[in-house]
Amino acid sequence: MAYRLTRFKDNHFRSDHLTEGTSCTIDFRRKALVIKGDFPHLGNIIKLYAEEIESITLIRGKQVINTFRMSPVHLLTKIGVSDRLTRHFVLSPDEFVTKETKIIVKTKSGLVEISCNGHLFNRVQRALKAAQFGAKLDVVKEPIYKTVDNNPEIYI
Repeated sequence: MAYRLTRFKDNHFRSDHLTEGTSCTIDFRRKALVIKGDFPHLGNIIKLYAEEIESITLIRGKQVINTFRMSPVHLLTKIGVSDRLTRHFVLSPDEFVTKETKIIVKTKSGLVEISCNGHLFNRVQRALKAAQFGAKLDVVKEPIYKTVDNNPEIYI
């Protein structure tokens, strides 16, 4: 399960039973977002119907690319390869770090906040647009910090 339910507020259900960081999955459907997890008092499912959703905010976490001169990541970046591909060629785990992605869904009766791995940002964005939530989607991208040998190279 790649997602974690971090906050749930609803006027119709008691939300004090949920523990912070409950693992869950999300099904992106055309008429609803279906969140499945260990929520026994909700029947293990939270359904957010499209007509109840007011807005969806997708926040990409800050990216830090800290490389050195002869690193594969640095060389691939110099020749113009995208960050999405270069992250697979890291030599150390702290060379390419993306903070977690957050999905905040505001409904007429409450709020749901879900977090996931930072590298899932593009996949979640495509899934929300494919499920026809593009009109309600607000995308926020945190900055990308690139350094080579601990010297700032690019700030985007």
